[in-house]
Amino acid sequence: MGCPQNGQGANLTPAQARVQLAGPVLLILQGGAVPVFPQTSIAAPSREVRILQLPGRRNRSASANIYPQIVGGRQWEKAVVPVLEDPRWVALSFRFLSPEVQRSLVGEALAQSFHAQGYGPL
Repeated sequence: MGCPQNGQGANLTPAQARVQLAGPVLLILQGGAVPVFPQTSIAAPSREVRILQLPGRRNRSASANIYPQIVGGRQWEKAVVPVLEDPRWVALSFRFLSPEVQRSLVGEALAQSFHAQGYGPL
Protein backbone atom coordinates (compact mmCIF):
# COMPACT_ATOMS: atom_id res chain seq x y z
CA MET A 1 0.00 0.00 0.00
CA GLY A 2 1.10 3.58 -0.47
CA CYS A 3 1.89 4.14 3.20
CA PRO A 4 3.66 7.33 4.17
CA GLN A 5 7.40 7.10 4.50
CA ASN A 6 9.10 10.20 5.87
CA GLY A 7 6.03 12.24 5.03
CA GLN A 8 5.67 10.96 1.48
CA GLY A 9 3.48 8.29 -0.03
CA ALA A 10 5.43 5.24 -1.16
CA ASN A 11 5.58 4.62 -4.89
CA LEU A 12 3.10 2.02 -6.08
CA THR A 13 3.87 -0.40 -8.88
CA PRO A 14 1.38 -0.87 -11.72
CA ALA A 15 0.21 -4.15 -10.15
CA GLN A 16 -0.28 -2.50 -6.76
CA ALA A 17 -2.15 0.41 -8.35
CA ARG A 18 -4.45 -2.03 -10.16
CA VAL A 19 -5.41 -3.76 -6.91
CA GLN A 20 -5.20 -1.02 -4.28
CA LEU A 21 -6.44 2.05 -6.15
CA ALA A 22 -9.18 0.66 -8.41
CA GLY A 23 -11.88 0.77 -5.70
CA PRO A 24 -10.96 4.20 -4.30
CA VAL A 25 -10.59 5.79 -7.76
CA LEU A 26 -13.90 4.26 -8.88
CA LEU A 27 -15.52 5.68 -5.76
CA ILE A 28 -14.12 9.13 -6.59
CA LEU A 29 -15.64 8.82 -10.07
CA GLN A 30 -18.98 7.88 -8.49
CA GLY A 31 -18.89 10.81 -6.06
CA GLY A 32 -18.41 8.69 -2.94
CA ALA A 33 -14.82 9.65 -2.14
CA VAL A 34 -12.63 12.72 -2.44
CA PRO A 35 -8.91 13.37 -2.76
CA VAL A 36 -7.43 15.48 0.04
CA PHE A 37 -4.11 17.28 -0.29
CA PRO A 38 -2.99 17.70 3.34
CA GLN A 39 0.41 19.30 2.77
CA THR A 40 -0.41 21.72 -0.04
CA SER A 41 0.94 25.23 0.39
CA ILE A 42 1.57 28.27 -1.74
CA ALA A 43 5.17 27.13 -2.10
CA ALA A 44 4.60 23.51 -3.12
CA PRO A 45 2.00 20.88 -3.96
CA SER A 46 1.23 18.16 -1.45
CA ARG A 47 3.75 15.34 -1.22
CA GLU A 48 0.89 12.90 -0.65
CA VAL A 49 -2.76 12.63 -1.55
CA ARG A 50 -5.28 10.92 0.70
CA ILE A 51 -8.43 9.43 -0.74
CA LEU A 52 -11.18 9.71 1.85
CA GLN A 53 -14.54 8.01 1.66
CA LEU A 54 -17.43 10.40 2.19
CA PRO A 55 -19.71 9.73 5.17
CA GLY A 56 -22.75 7.67 4.29
CA ARG A 57 -21.21 6.26 1.11
CA ARG A 58 -20.36 2.58 1.03
CA ASN A 59 -18.25 1.11 -1.70
CA ARG A 60 -19.76 -2.27 -2.56
CA SER A 61 -16.58 -3.45 -4.21
CA ALA A 62 -14.06 -2.55 -1.49
CA SER A 63 -13.72 -2.69 2.25
CA ALA A 64 -14.12 0.50 4.25
CA ASN A 65 -10.90 -0.48 6.02
CA ILE A 66 -8.80 0.74 3.07
CA TYR A 67 -9.61 4.39 3.72
CA PRO A 68 -7.80 6.67 3.81
CA GLN A 69 -5.82 5.43 0.83
CA ILE A 70 -2.52 7.32 0.48
CA VAL A 71 -0.78 8.00 -2.84
CA GLY A 72 2.44 9.90 -3.42
CA GLY A 73 1.81 13.38 -4.81
CA ARG A 74 3.94 12.86 -7.92
CA GLN A 75 2.26 9.53 -8.73
CA TRP A 76 -1.12 11.17 -8.23
CA GLU A 77 -0.28 13.90 -10.74
CA LYS A 78 1.45 11.71 -13.30
CA ALA A 79 -0.56 8.48 -13.18
CA VAL A 80 -3.86 8.84 -11.31
CA VAL A 81 -5.14 12.19 -12.62
CA PRO A 82 -4.98 11.05 -16.28
CA VAL A 83 -7.17 8.07 -15.37
CA LEU A 84 -9.65 10.29 -13.51
CA GLU A 85 -9.84 12.61 -16.53
CA ASP A 86 -10.44 9.78 -19.01
CA PRO A 87 -13.77 10.53 -20.75
CA ARG A 88 -14.82 6.88 -21.04
CA TRP A 89 -15.83 6.81 -17.35
CA VAL A 90 -18.68 9.27 -17.92
CA ALA A 91 -20.14 7.27 -20.80
CA LEU A 92 -23.60 5.91 -20.13
CA SER A 93 -22.48 2.47 -21.25
CA PHE A 94 -19.85 2.39 -18.46
CA ARG A 95 -22.46 3.15 -15.82
CA PHE A 96 -24.53 0.11 -16.85
CA LEU A 97 -21.64 -2.31 -16.31
CA SER A 98 -21.50 -4.38 -13.14
CA PRO A 99 -19.44 -2.92 -10.26
CA GLU A 100 -16.91 -5.73 -10.68
CA VAL A 101 -16.39 -4.93 -14.37
CA GLN A 102 -16.16 -1.19 -13.64
CA ARG A 103 -13.53 -1.82 -10.99
CA SER A 104 -11.61 -4.12 -13.32
CA LEU A 105 -11.58 -1.54 -16.14
CA VAL A 106 -10.47 1.28 -13.83
CA GLY A 107 -7.83 -1.00 -12.30
CA GLU A 108 -6.45 -1.89 -15.71
CA ALA A 109 -6.39 1.80 -16.74
CA LEU A 110 -4.45 2.61 -13.56
CA ALA A 111 -1.95 -0.19 -14.18
CA GLN A 112 -1.41 1.00 -17.76
CA SER A 113 -1.00 4.60 -16.61
CA PHE A 114 1.51 3.70 -13.88
CA HIS A 115 3.42 1.55 -16.38
CA ALA A 116 3.45 4.34 -18.98
CA GLN A 117 4.91 6.71 -16.38
CA GLY A 118 7.77 4.31 -15.64
CA TYR A 119 6.70 2.92 -12.27
CA GLY A 120 7.33 -0.68 -13.28
CA PRO A 121 6.31 -3.50 -15.61
CA LEU A 122 2.77 -4.70 -16.03
